[in-house]
Formats: sequence, structure tokens, C-alpha cells
Amino acid sequence: MKNQRLMFGTLTAGMCLAVAGSAMAQDVTVNGVNIRNDFGEFSPTYDIGNTFDQSGLDANYVSGVTEFDMFVARTSVITTGNEDDSWFGTRGATLPGNIDFDLGATFTVTQLALWSFVNNDENCFDEFEVYVSDNVAFSSATFAGSFVFVNSASVNPRPSQVFDLTDISGRYVRLRLMRQNTNLVGIGEIVFGAVPAPSSVVLLGLAGLVLARRRRQA
Repeated sequence: MKNQRLMFGTLTAGMCLAVAGSAMAQDVTVNGVNIRNDFGEFSPTYDIGNTFDQSGLDANYVSGVTEFDMFVARTSVITTGNEDDSWFGTRGATLPGNIDFDLGATFTVTQLALWSFVNNDENCFDEFEVYVSDNVAFSSATFAGSFVFVNSASVNPRPSQVFDLTDISGRYVRLRLMRQNTNLVGIGEIVFGAVPAPSSVVLLGLAGLVLARRRRQA
């Protein structure tokens, strides 16, 4: 009877870990709700919300569900659309400046994808840094990488540009724009590739597995 209980505990823990590992094998696509924007908006038409509402994309995703790599590889901006699907800040904004997003829950943030806006040859988003934080004030933010967004105006349709971040757990992501080629900041769409934080079920499964092994050794 004792051996059966030990076997059941070990099997349960192993199943928990297997399910968790399968669920977190691939990054999911996550959109963030903007909570801070140092650049303002050129006009109400070019709202910062355009960067995460999927407007202008030729495919859609379900945040927290759609697999990231496959989605960003096959999704482009609709070049026959209009710039109303994009965001532009006020002219002459001071650099560096931040654009902060709330992912709505804690994730291990691993990647970032950006799409250019449509019908414009200017590069309004150039050199930037990424930070991930577990608090909205970014008082404990961790640097996730420095990157350069390349103008893709000559490409039709315009694909995403994907940036591989240092894997960091947090709920808030900051894009800190360091340099731009024009006096107008702008971008089409932004999504994050992320892995959900481990659940308490996984932790309990680990604890059960360790306990079962200790009892077996005793």
C-alpha cells in the first residue's frame, strides 16, 4: 500500500511537469496595453492604441494563445491600407523617451515583433532598448537588449521585424527609443513573444516528486 501511494505521488508530479512543459514549449503572442507614452500623439487619429489593436495587419491573433513564431513569420502590414492604423507621436519629441506596456499578467518575455506603418518612406522608429519589470514604476527593471529597427518601406508587403530579448520574467515592458531618423516618432504594430509564468500546480508537482523520492530512499 505504501509503495502504491509513493508511485501515485510520483506519477502525479510527473504528469504535472509534463503538462506544464508541453504548455510552455512555444512562445505565445501577447499584446500589451499602453500605460505610459513620453511622445504623446500627433493627433487623435494616430492614437497609441493603434500599436496593439491589430489594425493594419493582414492576420489576427488571440493574445496569450496564438503561437508567436508562426504568427509573426506569416503576418505583414496591409500596404494598401492607410496610416490611420498606425501611431505617431508629436513632432520634435525629446529623446530618449519611453513607451511602457502592461501585459496584464506575469510572463517570461522572450521576443518582440514590430511592424512598420503603411504608405510612408520615413523611418520613425530607429535605435531602441527594451526593459522588463515586475512593477509599474520600473524601479527594478532589467535590461533585455538594444536593437535597431530597419526601415522596410521598399518591401511589399512589409513583414514584421523580430528581436530576440534576454529572457526576463515580468508584467511590464518598456521600449526606450534612443535615436530616430526623423523628428516624428511612429510605429504600426507591436507584439511580444512570451511564456506564461509557472503555476502553483507545477510547484506542487515538483514538491511532490522530491518528497516521494526522499521517502523511497528512506
